[in-house]
Amino acid sequence: FRRTPCSDPCANTRLHSLMYLVLVLGGLLLLIFLSAIRYVYYDSLPVRLMYQQTQRNQDILREMRLLPGRFYPTPYCVHELAQTLYVLFGRPAPPYSTHDEPVHVGDRLGEPDSKILVTWMEDEGEYVEGAMEPIVIILHGVDGNAHKPYVLHMAKLLRNGGFRTAMPTRRGCNPHIRGQVSYEYHDPDFDAVVQHIRKKYPVAPLYAVGMSAGANILTKYIGMKGADVPFKAAISIANGYDWNQGTAQLAKSRILNCAVLYTARKQFYTHNKDIYEEPSSPLHGIVCPDAVAKARNFREFDEAMALKLHNKYEDLDDFYRAQSSVYHIEDLAIPMLFIHADDDPLCTAALIPYTKLYANPNCILAITNRGGHLGWAQGWWPFSSSSCTWCEEVVSDYLATVRKFDLEQVAQKKKHE
Repeated sequence: FRRTPCSDPCANTRLHSLMYLVLVLGGLLLLIFLSAIRYVYYDSLPVRLMYQQTQRNQDILREMRLLPGRFYPTPYCVHELAQTLYVLFGRPAPPYSTHDEPVHVGDRLGEPDSKILVTWMEDEGEYVEGAMEPIVIILHGVDGNAHKPYVLHMAKLLRNGGFRTAMPTRRGCNPHIRGQVSYEYHDPDFDAVVQHIRKKYPVAPLYAVGMSAGANILTKYIGMKGADVPFKAAISIANGYDWNQGTAQLAKSRILNCAVLYTARKQFYTHNKDIYEEPSSPLHGIVCPDAVAKARNFREFDEAMALKLHNKYEDLDDFYRAQSSVYHIEDLAIPMLFIHADDDPLCTAALIPYTKLYANPNCILAITNRGGHLGWAQGWWPFSSSSCTWCEEVVSDYLATVRKFDLEQVAQKKKHE
């Protein structure tokens, strides 16, 4: 008998489908295996620490729970863009009550309303004037405000750890206050907030946390104050340090450049365009709307906005130098923790001034391989209003440790008296 080939087309189709399914499942399993290897041997490597071996630094790191340690990013949210988008869209705001307190600041350029709001994560009247509980001032990023979820989540965890939290919204960034010039990172505004809180609660220990642009403002302020700074300790998160280098690097990425430019134009011009376009405004004619609209990158936008509003600077490089915190690191006189992600797409690791940070014995630098820009999502489901990022937990851990040492020093001082 002769064997004849199978003429059943359905059998051939099933065989091909089965082979295709096996190949797909095999490829998927291989991808999962390789991803797991990368996760273990790169994504979740121990946090890199750089600091001088002073007694205080060693005591702080010995007492902390999370440093030295590892950051385990959410396995399906490892990429830097996923971590960065998580900050914007990942979590709803936590269910905590807040109240706003107005702080009057100086009129700079004929603005109709020279006040900013400080948001406290507590019920109004919960603390009387002169209360002694420690206070943490939290500074938001360049396009944020005190009611952004990432700011409130940081405040929530610190509040649960026994700290009061005050979150000032930078001039011009509050969606409920219009007609303010917001572009220069104005140190007197932040100083006015600090002095207001210090006057109201003179015996309360003060600490500070800055994120992204807020980290740059905070670091610069502490460096400029030197030994007279009112804070016990501070934390800088995802700092850009050098605005000249940072904006030059940003211009190399078309996607990020467009995203940041859109946000800047909306935040700094569109939100307050009445004071630039209204004929009766003292700022009318200073900023050209066409130049703002035609700006193709962040630097061109700054030339159209910042240099026109603040004409005391010779050029854009001079303006950026005045805003950058990198030139004040050697003057930091209090314990500071600097947290960065090596894959930060906005404030890249190339901007970190390693030599200057290491040269200052008050600084501890912590770098994770993953985390994106202000991300650090962890756990299998980091999207709930009760979740915490790794960075938020490290901030709480560091401030609690420093606070413990401060209390021990006070107790020893009283004992010797």
